[in-house]
Amino acid sequence: MRKQSLIAIGVTMVILLTGCQNQQLVQSSILKQYEEALQIEVSRTKVSNQISDMEQADQRDFDKIVLNGKKSNLNVKNLIEKCLQNIEERKALLSQEKQALTQANDVVKNMNANIGNLGNTDMKTQASSVLSLYERRYAVYQNMRTIYERALDQEKGLYDKLAEPNCKLVDIDNLVFERNNNFNQVAELMDQFNELTEQFNKEYKELENVIGKNKK
Repeated sequence: MRKQSLIAIGVTMVILLTGCQNQQLVQSSILKQYEEALQIEVSRTKVSNQISDMEQADQRDFDKIVLNGKKSNLNVKNLIEKCLQNIEERKALLSQEKQALTQANDVVKNMNANIGNLGNTDMKTQASSVLSLYERRYAVYQNMRTIYERALDQEKGLYDKLAEPNCKLVDIDNLVFERNNNFNQVAELMDQFNELTEQFNKEYKELENVIGKNKK
């Protein structure tokens, strides 16, 4: 009888130990997925900064076009060509940014299975909160990118119109308004994106702390 009891206890200990190891594997897998996604996003940040710099350059050139092209566009043809080139370069950078964020999101989006396997309720709640923030952030980015692409197309139409021989600034008032309206929407969505990024960083740090305490 004692032998049977010892064997039973031994089996129980193996199960408990394996369960603990499995939990640590799940926790490590969640952090690993996030770290992989955040590493991918490093390239996204660099591209976003390039786009921002090019936006500022485009605005400076547009202001020069308005200043020097009041009577005729002959004085600003080179600037118009420069702005059109700027748009094409921003489109290419936007495509790189989209690729990086989509790749990062693909790493994270299947995390629900791992979160569901967490045994610690507080940890599961925190992990779910972090994932929700990441998903909301990505949704805002998708909306922002769509509007940005539309704004770039409108901006190209604006410069194409300016390049026409008999075009005057008064002829592009509506195009300027539409272009500015779209970029204002982009700016608002960028603020939301940055706010969600800050929230994500805070909640992710808290998730790391919760998992770290659980390992002690």
